[in-house]
Amino acid sequence: MITAEWVIDAAKRIQPIIEQTPVTKVPQLDILCKWENYQKTGSFKLRGASNKVLSLEKSALKGGLVACSAGNHGQGVAFAAASRGSTCTVFVPENTSVSKIDAMRQLGADVRLVGGGYVEAEKQALAHAQTWEDWRASARWLFRLEGVD
Repeated sequence: MITAEWVIDAAKRIQPIIEQTPVTKVPQLDILCKWENYQKTGSFKLRGASNKVLSLEKSALKGGLVACSAGNHGQGVAFAAASRGSTCTVFVPENTSVSKIDAMRQLGADVRLVGGGYVEAEKQALAHAQTWEDWRASARWLFRLEGVD
């Protein structure tokens, strides 16, 4: 179970990386909007990726990170990895938008295009991670995202 303390710790951890984004009320709909598109990567995905990367020991970043994404998550991992002086490889479905691929590359990601859709890209990311010696305990980490972003 996620506790309030865990959320507070995560907020403190990511504070140096993320932007304070505005919340506005839309009176016609009686809703609040959080403008996460103002983040450095244009998405809230930077929050989760940064929290994970910033929680890792420096030694866990030596070999780089591995992720599977259709765009926003990969940008978040690439940005967070670079902020810690690490690298990342992102496996993406070949039909991922060119603008998302370019954005990941501009953030320093080694982008690998994979045919067969998101499921196949995730399989290849897992296989890539498992080629490393003792990958579960190694300095290389796999970032998984359930579902397509």
